Amino acid sequence: MTDQEIKEEFLTSLTIDQSLISPLYLSILDEAIETIVKGNTKINGKTPSTQEERIYCIGLHFTTAQKVLNETMQAVKEQSLNLPVTLTYRGQTYQY
Repeated sequence: MTDQEIKEEFLTSLTIDQSLISPLYLSILDEAIETIVKGNTKINGKTPSTQEERIYCIGLHFTTAQKVLNETMQAVKEQSLNLPVTLTYRGQTYQY
């Protein structure tokens, strides 16, 4: 499957309005899909081949990325005085 086919497959499996997904999460989704397509993500020693396996691997990727993002944002919040935070991820800038 192509990147776009996997992305459409994943997004259509969600039960929320896709317009509510933040641009940062879409970037993380693109990264997760990229790792699947390039063969860097394995489940039981092989590249995910079913929708269930791809969704599971994307979920694991999100869990890891979210944990790193939350820890980073928490550390920044502890150091700042309620100032906006700008994050650059995969060449795109996000402000919080």
